[in-house]
Amino acid sequence: MTLWNIYPKLDEPNVLNDISLSPLLKQILFNRNIEKEYVLEFLNPSTVGDPFKFQDMKKAIGRIESATANKEKILVYGDYDVDGITGTSLLFDFLKTKMKANVDPFLPSRFTDGYGLNSKRIKEAKENNYSLIITVDCGIRDIENVKLANSLSIDVIITDHHLLDTKLPDAYAIIHPSLGYEYTDLTGAGVAFKLINALNNGKYDLSSYLDLVSLSIVCDVVPTIGENRYMLRKGIDIINSKNRLGIKHLMSVSSVEVADTYHLGFVLGPKLNAAGRLYDAFDGLNLLLSTDDNTAHKFALKLHNMNMERQKIMRSSVEKAMKQINYSDNFNVVEDDNWNEGIVGLIAGRITEETGKPTIALTAKEGDLYTGSARSIKDFNIVEYLQMNSDILESFGGHKYAAGLKIRKKNIEKLRINLENLAKKSFKNKSFDKVINIDSVINLEDITFDLYSELQVLKPYGVLNPEPVFLAQNTKVLLAYNVGENEKFVKMKISDKNGGVLFDAIWFSSVYSPKQIIDFSYVDLVFHIDINEWNNKKTLQLKIIDLKAKII
Repeated sequence: MTLWNIYPKLDEPNVLNDISLSPLLKQILFNRNIEKEYVLEFLNPSTVGDPFKFQDMKKAIGRIESATANKEKILVYGDYDVDGITGTSLLFDFLKTKMKANVDPFLPSRFTDGYGLNSKRIKEAKENNYSLIITVDCGIRDIENVKLANSLSIDVIITDHHLLDTKLPDAYAIIHPSLGYEYTDLTGAGVAFKLINALNNGKYDLSSYLDLVSLSIVCDVVPTIGENRYMLRKGIDIINSKNRLGIKHLMSVSSVEVADTYHLGFVLGPKLNAAGRLYDAFDGLNLLLSTDDNTAHKFALKLHNMNMERQKIMRSSVEKAMKQINYSDNFNVVEDDNWNEGIVGLIAGRITEETGKPTIALTAKEGDLYTGSARSIKDFNIVEYLQMNSDILESFGGHKYAAGLKIRKKNIEKLRINLENLAKKSFKNKSFDKVINIDSVINLEDITFDLYSELQVLKPYGVLNPEPVFLAQNTKVLLAYNVGENEKFVKMKISDKNGGVLFDAIWFSSVYSPKQIIDFSYVDLVFHIDINEWNNKKTLQLKIIDLKAKII
């Protein structure tokens, strides 16, 4: 069942009363909990924090500058997801091109190296005369492997944003937003960007790297307010300038002319991720570092085809996973010995999306060892609950909404029972019905190009700043028919109850057939306001989220 929650109407006078904005825009800002003193900065983000507020930044800068001056070999050690690939790309590129450092990038294999620092790779780094490793988007829980690096006379600078443990690695320096910085919601690439800002010290314009940071912000699903909002807005503009050949060609093979957060999260990002999920994350890195059109196009096409393969695998895997779900449970644990290790996170995410409940998806790794990914929901910090079960886990780490873990087969059922009991206690009296938050009730006659333009100041949308949602009541569906691939979308012609205002509408996930919709006397519609462009003509369109029959 889907519930509609209409935000309480903003009373006058109110905290935003003396700000010169329309009542509707004030209502939406109020719904987003944007306080009065931050409204202007939110609408026109322009500030970023001082990178030297990070606890160990000065120490890290000193070590990197020393290594560069002495031509020491530096290894930038990243992660195999979008955040890690983009962060590794920008840090490596800056050190190589701007600081002329003797530096190489490295991305581990999800299948043979696993997440984070790997002991075998550290020993190889020693054999190849690297004296400094800088991590990107990993390392904060790698206590033993940092100890190994120290014993081999390799200094480690950790840049990471994952949840801190009670004990930290004995690294040369740790650059983490929870250690001294005022904005804790940075991505791994965002932290790497702060590092190059400190290294740069105003010498070069670094805004060209924000396209990479913006991809990480959307794909790592972090809040799009504060400093992230500034970097995301600037980054999307840079992406659409198509100056980075790799992204330009990725947009081309994806038929994306102008990108927004949707395209970053659901079109471009998944293609970058596909490399590390199925094969080698270096394909994604090579795309972003491409310096000629032929190379960029080759890697863009390769990633595009990989993602199509990933989608095919996903469909059958999710179908198997859904058959394991017990809808009376509060926590889902699904497993299959033959699932591709690279997509268990996507499986967990899809199950969480379908059920509204936290989920762990597991697959066989080696012998009796299983590897898995967890996805969670608001008010259930998955890493904290995994910490409570650390005695039966081989390893784990991540964010409050997403985590990775390894576990022995004999402990899976115990973990399932423990997490179910914890979830039951945490979710006492909680409804798992899907809830759609509605910003405002609106009349169709008030939907104009001026309103659409006004709403654009709220972009870019994302976590904590979703696209505005509206409710139009007592409308009439004059026409409805299927469109799109396999005719799975429903196109409609909508009017107010008097037939005086007409709008086109489209519903991408309709639960009704066109005939059923037509047969409703009147409907209440929940929707986004969108633009449809056809034959160089732009018209306003309602992008339907949900629909309910209405008897009046």
